Amino acid sequence: MSDPARAAAGAALVFATSLGIAALGVTDPNDIALSAWLQAVAAGLLAGVLILLALHGRQQARDDQARQRELIEMADVGMSLTESDGRLAQVNRRYAEIVGRSVEQLLTLRFQDLTHPDDLDSDLTQMAELLARQIPYYRMQKRYLRLDGSSVWVLLTVTLAQSSGRASGLARRVMRDEPPRFISTIQDISELRQTQDALQHQRTQLEQVIRGIPDCLTMRDIDGRYQLVNPAAERLIGRPAAEILGKRAEEVYRHGVMAETPEIDRRVIDRGEPVRHEARLSGDNGALATIDLVISPLVGPDQRPYGVISVGRDVTHERHNLRLLEQASHRNRELLTEAERSRLALLSLLEDQRDAQAALSASEARLRAVVAALPDLIFLFDAQTRLIDIWSSSDDNLLGPREAFIGQRLSEFLPHALAALATEEIRAALEHGKGQPFEYSLTLPAGERWYEMRTARVGHDVALGVARDITREREARQAQRRTEDNLLLAVEGTGDGLWDWDLISDNVGYSVAFERLLRYEGQTPFSARFLFRDRLHPDDRERCVNAVRDAIKQGIRFDATYRLMCFDGEYRWFQGRGMCHRAPDGQPLRFSGVLSDLSDRLRDEERLRLAAQVLDSTQEGVMITNAQRRIVSVNRAFTTLLGYTEAEVLGRTPRMLSSGRHEAAFYDAIWAELDQTGQWKGEIWNRRKDGELMPELLSISAVHDITGAISHYVGVFADISRMKDSEARLEFLAHHDPLTRLPNRLLFNQQMEQALHQAQREHRRLAVLLLDLDRFKDINDSYGHLAGDELLQHVAQRLTGRLRQSDTLARLGGDEFALLMHDLRYDDDAARLASELLGALSQPWRSSDGVEVNVGVSIGICIYPDHGQTSQALLQGADAALYRAKGDGRGVYRYYADEMTQSARERLHLETRLRRALVDDQLVLHYQPQVELQTGRIVGAEALVRWMDPEHGLIPPGRFIPVAETTGLIGDIGAWVLAEACRQGKAWLDEGLPPLTLAVNVSPRQFRHADLAAQVMQTLIETGLPAEQLELELTEGALMEREQEALDVLQRLRAIGVGVAIDDFGTGYSSLAYLKRFPLDVLKIDRSFIADIPNDPDDMEIAAAVIAMGHSLGIRVLAEGVETVDQLAFLRFKHCDRYQGFLCSRPVPPDEFAALLRAQITRADNEDPQPFDA
Repeated sequence: MSDPARAAAGAALVFATSLGIAALGVTDPNDIALSAWLQAVAAGLLAGVLILLALHGRQQARDDQARQRELIEMADVGMSLTESDGRLAQVNRRYAEIVGRSVEQLLTLRFQDLTHPDDLDSDLTQMAELLARQIPYYRMQKRYLRLDGSSVWVLLTVTLAQSSGRASGLARRVMRDEPPRFISTIQDISELRQTQDALQHQRTQLEQVIRGIPDCLTMRDIDGRYQLVNPAAERLIGRPAAEILGKRAEEVYRHGVMAETPEIDRRVIDRGEPVRHEARLSGDNGALATIDLVISPLVGPDQRPYGVISVGRDVTHERHNLRLLEQASHRNRELLTEAERSRLALLSLLEDQRDAQAALSASEARLRAVVAALPDLIFLFDAQTRLIDIWSSSDDNLLGPREAFIGQRLSEFLPHALAALATEEIRAALEHGKGQPFEYSLTLPAGERWYEMRTARVGHDVALGVARDITREREARQAQRRTEDNLLLAVEGTGDGLWDWDLISDNVGYSVAFERLLRYEGQTPFSARFLFRDRLHPDDRERCVNAVRDAIKQGIRFDATYRLMCFDGEYRWFQGRGMCHRAPDGQPLRFSGVLSDLSDRLRDEERLRLAAQVLDSTQEGVMITNAQRRIVSVNRAFTTLLGYTEAEVLGRTPRMLSSGRHEAAFYDAIWAELDQTGQWKGEIWNRRKDGELMPELLSISAVHDITGAISHYVGVFADISRMKDSEARLEFLAHHDPLTRLPNRLLFNQQMEQALHQAQREHRRLAVLLLDLDRFKDINDSYGHLAGDELLQHVAQRLTGRLRQSDTLARLGGDEFALLMHDLRYDDDAARLASELLGALSQPWRSSDGVEVNVGVSIGICIYPDHGQTSQALLQGADAALYRAKGDGRGVYRYYADEMTQSARERLHLETRLRRALVDDQLVLHYQPQVELQTGRIVGAEALVRWMDPEHGLIPPGRFIPVAETTGLIGDIGAWVLAEACRQGKAWLDEGLPPLTLAVNVSPRQFRHADLAAQVMQTLIETGLPAEQLELELTEGALMEREQEALDVLQRLRAIGVGVAIDDFGTGYSSLAYLKRFPLDVLKIDRSFIADIPNDPDDMEIAAAVIAMGHSLGIRVLAEGVETVDQLAFLRFKHCDRYQGFLCSRPVPPDEFAALLRAQITRADNEDPQPFDA
């Protein structure tokens, strides 16, 4: 508004105010007309000013909205406003570009139509969490389907639309009650996703390369922790990656290996250039490896190092070969040097040889004399093994005269085998300087003699042979070997191993049994692989080595137990016993002994110790007798359970424990089975020391000695007193009700079968009475389950006090009792007892909390044999009679009649047909209008289910809804009604009919047993009906049964935007407390309070009170069953909000209801009437 306009408006306002004041000051009757004229003028001016101001405010709002729309349209991100059912209410240009559709096309779609099927579930789940206020917003990557069939990746952000902060309190409250809407923004990330996929592909290829290269590759961060290890590095280190990653080098390698790694890493990072390094690495298997490492820095985009990468190659074999080459080269150089020295020495020797020739000739004679004095035979051979010379101190050592063999080859005078052996060793001596010693025998004139021959080279082509007579030594050695063999056989028989340590040569010999004890199966000689000190357990090493040292030094016997690491990798316990053998002068010569495996013995000792410990700590009593059945041992549990000390029972027989409950034949059977099978197990009663009897579960086993004869009996028993008590309690609970202690259904059926058999034999009559408490559920719900349990106990006591001793009373479950009357003389006897029971339970009952209530009972009676001859028939008849008694007003008894069976069969037949009706789509919905009293317009409708049976026509809900409630079909019917009503409502919207509220009834069973909020949300999404047009009608009982669960469900429905109405208000609890607590939208006054208006003042007061109470809480009120103009006038006078009833319309099919709406629109266009306003 321009400034002149504001000034004009202000002037008009002042002028109008002045006129109004002047008009108020007129008191002369003659000036009344003038006063009225002035007031009219003032009112007109004021109205003009207000209109100008309103127009100005509206123009400013339009300008703001235009600017907002312009900003949204110019935004670089897609933006949309989405209804709660998924419809797109508003989108900007960028949104349309991203999803590849026009704005006009998008406004006809739901976001579900655009979303890729694989992403829809995640989107809907997070939307439900957003509606339930569990999250403030959600963001996800998803795909939209474009019109050309392609898909586009977007980054979606969704929040709930908020009401304006400038809105008034009333406006904000209205906005809160409106269904929620969502604000969504999307960004096209298709290129980003392609880049991410390419990077992931490159990463996968790189990981494959890293895993496949044979070199060891690791990466460490700036703190030296491993961040990457490839499989080659895992194999070299000997550990899996899981044990390496995140650790430093000092945590990965043992014994200081790779200790220089941190220092090298720091040097690489500081210098910023690679470092080559060779390291020695010991894996978990103990093998050493040489690694050639190249360590390089890792530099980030900011040129700052963030770690190192290490590439290593195992060069162990290359380094080993290189060392061998160096050693060979060194030996060659030494040989060349030695050859040069030898050449010079040879020249000197040749000169010296000429000088020594004369001296040699002179000394030869002396040498012959000396050699002749030696006891050995001395031979000289040439290269062809001819005998050059021979010296012997006695001719008895020769085969013949000396001169007969000079110049002959060995093969010419020695046996073939001996000649070949001697020739081989002579040639070895000529070639290598000396041959191997060998023994041989010759048959001489003096008998067979044994010699040991040694050969050596004494000239260029001359070999020396020295033979010593070893006949006596060999005989002594053979005798000693026979002794040792016998000793070895004896030791081998014990399984022990022998060792013999030659302290002079430091050679150790081991027997085959010794190798077997150490589990050695290798091909290499055992002595080369076995090092005693290294194989000792670390905890035994110092002690055992000191014992060996003391045995050798002090001459004491060696006897020690220790653990040795066997060749299978396990430590085992052994006992070593030995001694040191000394020379006559006291010098230690040998240290020998035997090794015994203690593993089995120690294992047996451990097993015995554990057995003794178990025997003493077990909770079961144990008694051991000898073959004569005298007690020889008992454990601690025996004395605890039976009260006897061990001294009191030793030497006595188990008969001292006899309880007296078993006959002699029982014990004879036990011993007979023991003799036959060696064991017996069963239950037995014994007597404690204090005389108390104790039930036992006893197991007896016979123990045999090595000859097979019985040496002992072992009895193990457990006290089963508690088990017996538990069995008794379980037996009672299996046949009795734990609350009332009465027989349960199982025991009642068993007793009834027995009673029927007896009655058939003796031609007697019986009566079965079924009792059901009236209004027990109301008491249980109002005062809690504890009060309900207390009431059931009270009823059981009251009933039991009225029965004969022969009658049987049982609780079948819940609040249902059954009574079996035996020996019924007259049918009236059952009626008289039923009357007494009705009277006994009609008296008020007061709970322990002081609450006084009146409880009644309904009774059904069935007579044998008149009404049935089996237990099943009698119970069914009594149940039918009970159903009749409840239908006749409760608190009465009824006898069974045939028409009751017919009624029950009809109900079963109806259930079968109803199940078929669900499958065959026989159910239909009719809609009864709900009218707003202020305008007289139809603003809603209640959806009422009808059954269009092909045989019986339209079946009212009063006939089939109770059957559906009792059979559980109500859940399926309720789900169908909800979906069909929402579908029809959306169809009406699509036809262009005005929006209206659709009220759908929800049964208590459906409310309790289904996830109602999720079901409603899914139905709204599938049908497209706006949430604000759906209203669910619940009963008061459904809400009050589980208050907290009901509150949670209602809050979730409110978050979705669905309305909630209380149906038949006033007939149940009608509590102001729960009205305040629950988020409700509508109260529906039950038709029973409307029917007698205006004739019944009480109903009028109740209806007025409900209207006032609802309005005080901000809840709309709707009256049901309005059929007269007077009723409507009363409701209008009391400011009731809405009504429904025959005055407006009966429930009608969808087409007729749509016709009512169209007729209302036509009349409104013509004259704006109030069609349903009387």
